[in-house]
Amino acid sequence: MPKTERLIELMMTIHTRRKFTAGELAAEFGVSYRTILRDLDELSALGVPIYSETGANGGYYLLNEPVLPPLFFTQSEAAAMFFAYQSLQFFGSLPFDAETRMVLKKFYRHLPAETQERIDAMKDRIVFWNPHRPKAAEHLETLLDAAINQSVLTVVYDGTDDCGKRCIQPIGLYSWNGFWYCPAYCFKRQAFRLFRADRILRAEKANSGQARQLPYPSVLSWIKHSESECPEPVQLQAELTVQRSQAGCG
Repeated sequence: MPKTERLIELMMTIHTRRKFTAGELAAEFGVSYRTILRDLDELSALGVPIYSETGANGGYYLLNEPVLPPLFFTQSEAAAMFFAYQSLQFFGSLPFDAETRMVLKKFYRHLPAETQERIDAMKDRIVFWNPHRPKAAEHLETLLDAAINQSVLTVVYDGTDDCGKRCIQPIGLYSWNGFWYCPAYCFKRQAFRLFRADRILRAEKANSGQARQLPYPSVLSWIKHSESECPEPVQLQAELTVQRSQAGCG
């Protein structure tokens, strides 16, 4: 196996194991113990966070923030990935805003020149528009973490009637028309409520409060349930007229 191919395979292998020894890898890849040690040193120099520990129970470990193994894209796949990230550019807030901007720059920088030229030609021809909302939602990551872990948060919410503290258990997050929304179980109201994320002034993990077993396994299931509760929506019909400017239309 060529060295470059072996390094890629080695990187993918150690990301699936988390803990390993050089002897195990040498036997698996059919190379010497010294060769594997050199390979691990090269991966470490490339940024793979490998940690070694000596002793009877020692070996190699990956730290908590491993670098993902390299991926290979066709030109069309690379353009699709780039514009998937770029489609987020008009959101006033994102759960991982800084990371998203960094990923987009890093991804573009490492593309072949031909693919960059293709993307540059497309950038001014396609836009995933979202209304810009000047008021930022500052606690998206906290809300998302609570939804993933199904934990309870203490929040200060600026509602239409009052601004006060309450405990909520988020289901998830979704965006609509430029705003972020967080459906959650509200312990104050003892019912499910929909919170606009930019109106949450403070959010932190609750010191007490037992999390509930919520009936919604995903935020999409909550959305579908909410839509089904309105079996007969009101139908509106509007007649629009054209307003011409004084200069006319030519």
